[in-house]
Amino acid sequence: DVDSFVKAKLSSPQTRGMALEALTELLAKDVAKDLKELPEKSLALLKGIVDLTGCCQASAQLSGEEYEIHRGLAVLMRDFVECNKPSMQQAPPLQALLSIAASNFLKYPAFSVQYEAASILPHLLRAAFEGPASKGKVAEAGAPVPPWLRVKEELGPLLILCAHRRVTPEFPLFALPQGYVQALQVTCEFDAEEDLPGVQLATKGRLREILAALLPCPSATTAILEYMCDVLPPLLSSTNVPANFLAYEATLSLLECLWPNVKVKSGPQALQALRK
Repeated sequence: DVDSFVKAKLSSPQTRGMALEALTELLAKDVAKDLKELPEKSLALLKGIVDLTGCCQASAQLSGEEYEIHRGLAVLMRDFVECNKPSMQQAPPLQALLSIAASNFLKYPAFSVQYEAASILPHLLRAAFEGPASKGKVAEAGAPVPPWLRVKEELGPLLILCAHRRVTPEFPLFALPQGYVQALQVTCEFDAEEDLPGVQLATKGRLREILAALLPCPSATTAILEYMCDVLPPLLSSTNVPANFLAYEATLSLLECLWPNVKVKSGPQALQALRK
């Protein structure tokens, strides 16, 4: 059982470093050939690693060693995605699998980990909208929305969360895990030597790439615009609440990124959503 083997190696302090190094070596190469010749075996290995990303839970009691493992897995997935773009275009199941890892890490309370997750999504979206499944459809009605992409239910709220300059426990868009803000403070202490304002700025650059990658799909572009425009009025009505003001500020910053890129080819519904 691949999942159990990987978890066992990562759970042991004696083998953790070697396991991460081996996984990095394995995933950093182009596995297009492996995916074609042994698709079930390759996807089973990746599924085991992606399942591990769901086990990366942070709390105020998070240890530095645990954090390094979580961050190491985020970097591992980012490296794999960046090195295997051709493989992703040919394999929609791989896109769906990696989107789970990206979603898990976008929710993680650490600016450095969120940056890695935000670096994964543009590649996944381009693979989905430019891959074989989309060819021939773009010219007609734009690329179709892949089944794994839940724009309003998941992508929109997570992008706004990652666009926050400061997160409070009263985050208004969805319930944060208990202790999220305290865990964020802990990971900031672990990353004290990093340029965290620079990391946040770089993450915003990745968020712009994510929004731009949605443009070949008019329905996805319309959905993200509608979601953000629907979020703004209730936040604006009570900006005296710090959490609402911060969410309003984050949402508006994303809309400002998207506005210059929305063209007629994105569809009249997208333009109408922007006019609200």
